[in-house]
Amino acid sequence: MKTKHILVVCGAGVTSSMLVSARLRELLDGEGLKDTYDITPCKADLAAAVSPDYDLIVATSTIPDETSCPVIDGTPFLNDRGICATESKVLATLGYELAD
Repeated sequence: MKTKHILVVCGAGVTSSMLVSARLRELLDGEGLKDTYDITPCKADLAAAVSPDYDLIVATSTIPDETSCPVIDGTPFLNDRGICATESKVLATLGYELAD
């Protein structure tokens, strides 16, 4: 299975991106996908420039529209509002399905 590369973006690339990264790991590992992905935190102003190297961006802040991969709002990983739909969207975008 090809490794999926996920960029987690917040304003400074530190606190929120680390929290979202932990929640993504929990989701993906819980789906039996451990060792099939890597997650990199990033500052919002760098996201567009590095996006060609990634399969998905999960962002908690506004990023430029000119990214070369799909972008998903990561705010639900911080506040749990709409988290089920967001988790399903992450998995589907990466080509996985949510386990029952």
